[in-house]
Amino acid sequence: MVALVPDDSRDKFSDATWGDIIQAVKGTYSEPVAYQELLEAQNQELEDLRCFMTSVLSSMSELRLVVDKDHQIVRAGGAGSSCHIGHADC
Repeated sequence: MVALVPDDSRDKFSDATWGDIIQAVKGTYSEPVAYQELLEAQNQELEDLRCFMTSVLSSMSELRLVVDKDHQIVRAGGAGSSCHIGHADC
């Protein structure tokens, strides 16, 4: 069998260098994981706020209108009913 890599090539990197390489690989994978965990936490916070706002809006007994920043009605309804303008459930 013919060796494609000479035996002395294993000595090119010291243990410290391999340790640095392993740390760099760990950092490469840990950064996206940490970012994903942050995004998931932020998404959960947004979902909690959405549920809270839905609860508040659905408990109102008067007619309500929700408008966007351009003052267009995006939601209308009263107690027990809710309508998202432009959605199939209206």
